[in-house]
Amino acid sequence: MTLAFTPPSLALSVAKPPEGDHWLHEIKFDGYRIQAIVENGSARLMTRSGRDWTMRFGSLARAVAALPVASAVIDGEAVVLDGKGVSRFEMLQAELKLAASDHIVLMTFDLLHLDHHDIGRRPLLERKALLVDIFARRSPTHGRIHFVDHMTGNGRKMLAEACIMGLEGIVSKRGDRPYRSGRHSDWTKTKCANRAHSLSWATPHRKTRTPRRRPVARLLRREFAYLCRQGWDRIQGRRGASHG
Repeated sequence: MTLAFTPPSLALSVAKPPEGDHWLHEIKFDGYRIQAIVENGSARLMTRSGRDWTMRFGSLARAVAALPVASAVIDGEAVVLDGKGVSRFEMLQAELKLAASDHIVLMTFDLLHLDHHDIGRRPLLERKALLVDIFARRSPTHGRIHFVDHMTGNGRKMLAEACIMGLEGIVSKRGDRPYRSGRHSDWTKTKCANRAHSLSWATPHRKTRTPRRRPVARLLRREFAYLCRQGWDRIQGRRGASHG
């Protein structure tokens, strides 16, 4: 039986992130929401309105299809990263206009179905644990797909760090709740007022001493290190192509 598209869970916009240890906080990306449906050795990439954009994403769909699963429904965001590792919507739009693009990355943060089992009713923390296990089993060549880590609690601190880094903001989710379609208060989003303000260490080559007792900064810097590497590789690849 063909897996059906599930209308996505949408975050409610709030002025400040919720507090409490039952909340998980993730980096907010500026891209296209994508539901990846994997079965029978192939993948379909669906927009949040249920449109099939598999052909538009091309090689990204092939990378998703190669994940070590019998079947899966993965929730995520398709993005393109600039040289500092920051997702830029206008860059994503430009890449989608090309005949083929190897620079679109899928940032994954939820799992609704795995290996012929519906897991959407399980708590978010359990779903994310199963999702990260897929990445532990995958081939190192799957650089186009990334697991989005989270911080438990400390929502205001994580937002402050994200804004300093020039990111779009954060998404906060109840870790103890099942997956729910539509916009609701189990998921919230808080945006940064000024994305232009970022630290000078947010480059692929600059080394930074991690402050003590700052787990929020450590999480974000670990995530940001990945984003910087991807963004830098994208820039270097494009430069190489231009000199070819």
